[in-house]
Amino acid sequence: MIPEEGQTAGLERLFRAQLALAGLSALILIGFGPDATAGASGTSTGIYLTILLLGVCAGAAHWIGPRVGSVSDWASILSCVDCLGVTALLYLSGDLRSGFVFLYPVIALYGATFLSRPRAWGLASVCGAAYGSLLVLAFWGLVPGVEAVGDSGFSEAASWRAWLALMGALALAVLLSGRLSSELQSTGEALHESTRNLGRLNDLHDQIIGSITSGLLTTGSRGQISSFNPEAERITGFSRSDVMGRPLDEIIPGAHVLIGRRGGRKSRVQTRTRLEYRNASGVSLFLGVASSRLISREGRPRGHVVIFQDVSEVVGMEDALRRTERMAAVGEMAAKIAHEIRSPLASIAGSVQLMVSTGAIRQETEEAGRLTDVVLRESQRLNALIMDFLQYSRPISPLRKELRLDHVVREVMVSLEASCPDAISMSLSMSEPVMASADSEHLKQALWNIATNALEAMPDGGELEFLIRRCEAPEVGDCLDLEDGPWAEVCIRDSGPGVDVDVEGRIFEPFFTTKAGGSGLGLATVHQIIEAHGGSVRVENSTSGGAVFRVRLRGIESVS
Repeated sequence: MIPEEGQTAGLERLFRAQLALAGLSALILIGFGPDATAGASGTSTGIYLTILLLGVCAGAAHWIGPRVGSVSDWASILSCVDCLGVTALLYLSGDLRSGFVFLYPVIALYGATFLSRPRAWGLASVCGAAYGSLLVLAFWGLVPGVEAVGDSGFSEAASWRAWLALMGALALAVLLSGRLSSELQSTGEALHESTRNLGRLNDLHDQIIGSITSGLLTTGSRGQISSFNPEAERITGFSRSDVMGRPLDEIIPGAHVLIGRRGGRKSRVQTRTRLEYRNASGVSLFLGVASSRLISREGRPRGHVVIFQDVSEVVGMEDALRRTERMAAVGEMAAKIAHEIRSPLASIAGSVQLMVSTGAIRQETEEAGRLTDVVLRESQRLNALIMDFLQYSRPISPLRKELRLDHVVREVMVSLEASCPDAISMSLSMSEPVMASADSEHLKQALWNIATNALEAMPDGGELEFLIRRCEAPEVGDCLDLEDGPWAEVCIRDSGPGVDVDVEGRIFEPFFTTKAGGSGLGLATVHQIIEAHGGSVRVENSTSGGAVFRVRLRGIESVS
């Protein structure tokens, strides 16, 4: 049978009590000497064997005990065996007044620790009956090897007094042991309950710390990390075993400003900060870090609690918001410029043309004709720029409808054929027809602007590839529409020189351009159109060379 709860510890105590009894017997034998305890039997071999038997019983209790169903039953059997063993030692010693008599109360003392109150009194009665029977039999001369009690000066009255003294000692041992056992049991139960509560509290603590979606760590008074939760491992890329005992600043550089320590000297404490961070895998993140003091029960500071989160998405959203605010400001400015400049510009161009047609300006020389052409050409270019300003400044309200993206892309490719050099090849690839929710005219304009920009990046020829596919939702901060559902992507890849990493983050800003004579509004208009659709547009360098523009839009489940 499987031992009941707490039985293993009880069996261990019973085993130690058995060993103590055997050891005490050996000490009594040494104290009296083997010659004095040999008695009428003329030999001490039996005493040695009996003590050895008590030790064997202790070993049996330790080996057999876990296989029994109750400590109490096993203790009852072994206590009776010990009682018989002590009685045998008295007989073999030949002297019923030897020190072995004191072993009876010892048996009653430890026996009552493992037995119920009735069983403990029963054990005391068995010990008293065994000693009393030995006294009576010895007094009548019925025990071989033991001198008659009367002949050795141990009178019948003295025998009764010795027996009564033993019974009193047994009763006292049972009472004392019972009281101690009761208190020990109460203490054990309280300790067991406290242990269980502590275990449940530790489990709850581990569950809470493990379930927190923020990185959590604690430091000691010297700034060494003392705990590290699973989310902290995920964010930093370090395992708990790698960071324990290490300074906080080695794991999160710059976090020393939060715990008010730098080089062992106190400094002004900040409670929150944002850090640019590179984790163990080399991934660049932004961490929002907060710290508070860890206070002991005595009210003394014993370290710090540091909580941190990956706020890279929030930083991306803030950058997108700032870019949107800049674009809105530029759009407002563009509208004002257009209204202020367009009319005077039209007047200038019209006046020059009128003067040429009426002969007010003579083009008799080649230089005069060239200058006139410059004025007219630059006026037209400036008018086109102003038209771009006006188009960019107008709010876009796309009229969405379901459309097949390959139809839109094919129309853009047809429009590009007239201006596409022969050295550039265009292609379209897709694994299946993909539907999207978009404004056809606005989407064609955005794709045409991207494709034109790609053609200009390949003056010596190359490849322009359109790829249509289903995709995952854009990342937070790239997209205004964050609802669940299908998404579609149009990739436009060229084989040009690619995008410089230094300008990649500014390529959709208005008026930013790397081309001579460019307005810097083409890709800004693309961003404005796709943003109005609740989608996203990103640019990256292709692994095979060139740049890739990825336009993501809300998709439709099936093709009708």
